[in-house]
This record gives sequence, C-alpha cells and structure tokens, in this order.
Amino acid sequence: MILPIFIGIYLSWYFLTNAITAEKRSFFIASSLSEKQALELFNTAISSGDQLDLKNDFLNTHFKFQKPLIYDEIQDEYSTLVAEKVFNSPSKTLLKPIIENDNNKLVYIANIEPEVTKQDFINSFKNVNYLWIFLALTVAFLSHLSRSYRWKFLLEPLGLNPKLSLMYHSVMIGYIINLTIPRSGEVARAGYFSKYQKSSSEKVFGTIVVERVIDLLMLGLVFIITLFLQSDQDTFNQLRQANSEGNSPDWLVPLITSLVVLVILLIAFVPKIRSKAVSFIKGVIEGGMTILKLKQKLAFILHTIFIWIAYIVMLWLTALSVPEMESISTNAIFACFIAGTIAIGATPGGIGLYPIMVASVLINLYGYPSEVANSFGIIMWTTQTAFMIILGLLSLFAIKKES
Repeated sequence: MILPIFIGIYLSWYFLTNAITAEKRSFFIASSLSEKQALELFNTAISSGDQLDLKNDFLNTHFKFQKPLIYDEIQDEYSTLVAEKVFNSPSKTLLKPIIENDNNKLVYIANIEPEVTKQDFINSFKNVNYLWIFLALTVAFLSHLSRSYRWKFLLEPLGLNPKLSLMYHSVMIGYIINLTIPRSGEVARAGYFSKYQKSSSEKVFGTIVVERVIDLLMLGLVFIITLFLQSDQDTFNQLRQANSEGNSPDWLVPLITSLVVLVILLIAFVPKIRSKAVSFIKGVIEGGMTILKLKQKLAFILHTIFIWIAYIVMLWLTALSVPEMESISTNAIFACFIAGTIAIGATPGGIGLYPIMVASVLINLYGYPSEVANSFGIIMWTTQTAFMIILGLLSLFAIKKES
C-alpha cells in the first residue's frame, strides 16, 4: 500500500512543478576572437543573409555550443549584457560583437524554447476534439498490451508460461517507476514479475535487456525513415542538437567513475559479492540468449512492428484532435515522434521538455503558429503521461492479486 501511495504523490508533485517551464534559449558563443576577427565574421554573415555556416571549421574552432538556458542562468554564466542581448533577439540571428573587458563575444542564437505557463495548459484543452484523444489512448493501451504479450515469447525458453495479466501489470509498473528514477523501471519490472511468478529475477532481467536492444534497433529504423522524409535535414539536425546537447554537471563524471571503481573493488576483494555478481551476470546472459531460442519468431516480429506503428499512430490521432492540425503531413508526424523520443531520453518521461521539443519542430520546420504547436505538444504529453500514470498505479494495486 505504501509504495503506490508514495509514487502517486511523487508523480503528482513532479508533474505539477516541472510541466510549467520558463523560456529558454540555446546559442553558439565565441570569446576567443580578436575585435577585428569578430567584426569581419559578423559583417560577412550579415552580408550573406544573417546566417552562419555552423559546419565551418573556423566556427567549430572558436564557437562553443550553449545548451538551452533561462535568462537568469545566462546572466550567471556570462553577464547581464549577454543575457539581455540573447533574450531580445530572434532565433537564427547573429548578434553584433559584445565587447566586455576586452573579450569580443560573438553570439549566434540557435533556438528558442518558448515559455509554457499554466494558462497555456488550460487553453490547450479548450478546443480539442476528445474523440481523437480517446482513440489515441485506446491505441496506447493496445501497444502496452502487445508489449506485455510479446514478452511471453522471450520467457518461454526459460520454462515460464505466466498469465498475461501478470506480464501486463509488471510492464506498467516498470513504466511509472521509470518516471521516478530513469531506467530503474526495468529492474522493478523484473523484480515484481519474479516475485509473483517465483522465478529468477536475473534471467527475467536478461529478457528485458533483449527488449531494450530490439527497441533501440527499431528507433534507429524510425530515425532513418524520418531523415529520409525531411526536406530540410540540416535544420532538423540543428534542432536536435539545440535541445539534446549540453554540458554535464562537473560532479557527474567523477561520481560515475568513483561508483564504477567501488563496484570493481568490491567484486574483486569480497568473495560473497563476487559470487553474487557472477551469478547475476550468468542469469542475465541466459535470459538474453532466449532471443536465439524463440519458438514463435514471426509472432514476435509482428508484435514489435505493431508496437512501433502504434506509437506513431497515437501521435497522429492526437494531432487530429487539434483543429488546425487536421492536415498534418507524414513528414511532420515522424519528425515530432523523434523529437519527443529524444525528450523522453533526456528527462524522465520527457517532463518539461517533450512539449517544447515537439513545438520547436512544428514551428521551425513546418511553419505552424507557436500557439498551435505548443498546444499539440502539451496535449500529446499530458494525455499520454497521465494515462500511463493511472494505469501504472492501478497495476501496483492489481498485481497483488496475482499471488
């Protein structure tokens, strides 16, 4: 009882505090140029249409990409003058060199992430056709059910024949646990399933690793299709870079390195831990090898295709719920899907980032008004995330009946 209640409270708080975001701007900045170099480069770019060739070797040498920041973060990182210049300029704009303390900062505005307010959320749901939302959620549920059933084919070589309900509840629990600590859902899914199926959690976890590898391959295929469909691939790639790249915290690499070293030392010098580690690795490998022992390969492949088609279809159906997007193109659907997938990989469940990245694609690549693009991004993320949270919390209670 305690875990579902805790997760419900946490997700509600996280949803409300992170879904609203301030405007952010990403840019390229150079401060290693002399005044003459900065002015020459500025004048050259202005004369050629106020654009910079970001693949130019000179720019790659002198310019640093700055991940999206709010006004206060730019002010703290650089100065008030730079923050004001950046926030008073449109996207795709090269600013006249900013001279500060003999440093000639040349700034190119790469991308603008619009502010998402509480009123934006309210307005987004006013003129929506909820029939399409219902159909999108139905497709989402079928994709979750298909993923649960597909798991059965990987479990069969381990001698397991669980009920569909147990597999489904385990999958949905994994989804909502991923919203708390990224990638922890896979461990939780294996743990819950093993507890009620009385099976080896290591082997079960191995089958989930196989699923993730298959998902990665499918994502790669969808990404290739998306690039093929885009008429402006350079802009699409710049949008991805502007929203997904950035500097990691200074403490992150030392922390990960320390943890890895600690784990290696414990395995090397503590026999009991070494024994458990070896047993865990063997179990994961055995679970992973089930992909080579599938009895129903065609069924596994068909379920995989259905799952990924369903992901794209539910995005398309949600777009149809917004009156101004009824004629959205296949190109735009695929581009939004990839942008949303990147957002989900960057933050737990894409919270705070998904609507912005999807809106950026629609505005910069397909010319949709910002109000329409923002509304679609908000509706898509909110409905699907809320639906997944509700189903996940229900599964946390329902799985107890599997005993």
